[in-house]
Amino acid sequence: MKEVILTQNAIADIDSIEDFISTHYSVPNSISKFRRDLENVLEEIAEFPESGVSYREIEGDVVRKWVRNRYIYLYVEYSVSIRILQISYEKTDWQNRK
Repeated sequence: MKEVILTQNAIADIDSIEDFISTHYSVPNSISKFRRDLENVLEEIAEFPESGVSYREIEGDVVRKWVRNRYIYLYVEYSVSIRILQISYEKTDWQNRK
């Protein structure tokens, strides 16, 4: 299984998602559930990176898209690692982010 590396953008995305959850949802353990789901998805991506749909190419790297639990994960697979570039809620304008 390849190492999964979160980029600074992906870390900022996680922080933003958690802030949104804590502000808009009063359901206990919502953030804990998001974190568990996130961990599971990252493990799935690490184990089966080719399962993501080829989304676009950036500087010769194929960016793949993986959708789970209404979140979109964009990542690039390298020989020994996988870089998570972006994590977005599906109803946001995720396609126009830089």
